Amino acid sequence: MFDRASLRGIIPPIATPLTTGGEIDRSGMGRLVEHVLTAGCHGLFVLGSTGEFAFLTARQRREAVEAAVDAVAGRVPVIAGISAVGTQEAIDHCRAAMASGADFVMVTPPYFGSMVVRQEWIADHVLQIVAETDARVMLYNVPPLITDIDPRTVARLAEDDHIVGMKDSAPLLHVQDVLFRTREMGFRVLCGSEYHLAATLMVGAHGGTPSPANLIPRPYVELYEATVSGDVTRALALQEQVNRFSDTLDEIPSWPSAVKGALNLMGICGPTMAAPLPSLTAAELDLVRGHLERSGLLA
Repeated sequence: MFDRASLRGIIPPIATPLTTGGEIDRSGMGRLVEHVLTAGCHGLFVLGSTGEFAFLTARQRREAVEAAVDAVAGRVPVIAGISAVGTQEAIDHCRAAMASGADFVMVTPPYFGSMVVRQEWIADHVLQIVAETDARVMLYNVPPLITDIDPRTVARLAEDDHIVGMKDSAPLLHVQDVLFRTREMGFRVLCGSEYHLAATLMVGAHGGTPSPANLIPRPYVELYEATVSGDVTRALALQEQVNRFSDTLDEIPSWPSAVKGALNLMGICGPTMAAPLPSLTAAELDLVRGHLERSGLLA
């Protein structure tokens, strides 16, 4: 079992490969895992937003974690997303992920449309998961899609030994404040926004979860290595490089569809999306294909 110190470096939030029939594609998962681990990534995050978690059944989610854990074979830590609208459902997902071999679980605040979720509700949600499962939990902050977790709430939760870290997709100011408030607690902070990964590492973040690392894992690993070694000039050059790569894919309305469409063109997994997420249109597919060709990712 990995300890919290293993939560470092580049931990891609991987796509969830599906067969044409909508089942978990274990072969595709194996190829995707090898693609990112061969490049030097330090862990995997299964069932994040890129992994379409909100659109998968409980069975699909469990099988996705099982497939990822089997493919990783103990080489790096596996974080499993357990986010759900309600606390009991999140607890059920947590138990399934733990039984499937996940090393850590990650949970958002409860969410339902535009409902305002109070900070005490977020804390109660997370603490109840911990109390009923004994899991090692990471927080998943992803505003504006879900209520922002106040850095003061993070610091309070970080006092619990079971709450070991956070993926923070908020602006840099928020990530920095979380780091300042938890720096003496052993709390692990991962940058959730690929666009300011280098900056967050420079102020003390322990790593990042850049979604484009599904496609270009090695530049992100090099960015992390350059930053932690103090080579700021190279780190910033790499940050600009990966940002420009992401810019084109950001033109597509559904980011998970863009990632999975690109992975299909690269021969890693099929393009099937979990409904109602769309597959790429012909025009979008042409855009992605041209971008991958120019980036040297297609033969």
